[in-house]
Parts: sequence; C-alpha cells; structure tokens
Amino acid sequence: KKKERKKWVRRICCYLSGIVSLLTLFLMKLAHSHSNRCISLDNGLDPIVEPKILLDGDHPIERTLEVAEKVWSEVFFYLAQNNVIFEGILLKPSMVTPGAEHKEKASPETIAKYTLTMLRRRVPPAVPGIM
Repeated sequence: KKKERKKWVRRICCYLSGIVSLLTLFLMKLAHSHSNRCISLDNGLDPIVEPKILLDGDHPIERTLEVAEKVWSEVFFYLAQNNVIFEGILLKPSMVTPGAEHKEKASPETIAKYTLTMLRRRVPPAVPGIM
C-alpha cells in the first residue's frame, strides 16, 4: 500500500510539470490521516479538502485550468479510493488564474469563467459545499 501511495504522489507531480504545488504535501497528510478522517466523519465533522496550486511562473490561465482539472480529478479519485463520503466534505479550491509572472493579467470575469469551468468539470454533484 505504501508503494502504491508513492506511485500515486509521483503521478501527481508529473502532471504539474513545472508548476509548484502543495498538493503532494496535502496528499501525504491525507494518507497519514486516515484514522483522523474516520474520527471526523464519525463525530459529524466535515473534512475540508483544500489542495493548493501555487501560481508561480509565467504560464497562461489555460495552463492553470489544465493542471487544476488534473489535480482535482486525482484528488477525487484518491478520496473515493479511501471511502470518503463526498456528501460529507467541503471544498476550498483556489481560483484559476494565470501565473503570477504572466504578462497578461486576467479580468475578474475571465477568472470566474475559468474557475467555474474547472469546478463544473471536476467536482462531483454529491459535494454539498464549496467555500
């Protein structure tokens, strides 16, 4: 199981291809907190799922969308593999924006459009809340 977890984390890192992310740390903590997750759910607490994709770099918003979709797809796959009940979680996603050093800044409307696109494509309908 440990070997499988390392392989999965490595696969996430390959998807990021140059975009620095805290997702790996999040996934490692999630893997080690299996018992905490059970305790939380058993006591009526909603786990908050909050992987962060850091926006260092000069990539366009389309690249951030591509990476965010892959990351969230893997996150929900991992949660399902660990029997997390989607109806019992809350999401705290990052907005989809261009890299901090990208020459063209996106308007709030464009950021909203790309963020909502990612959420609609990747968040299962069973998830009750996005913060």
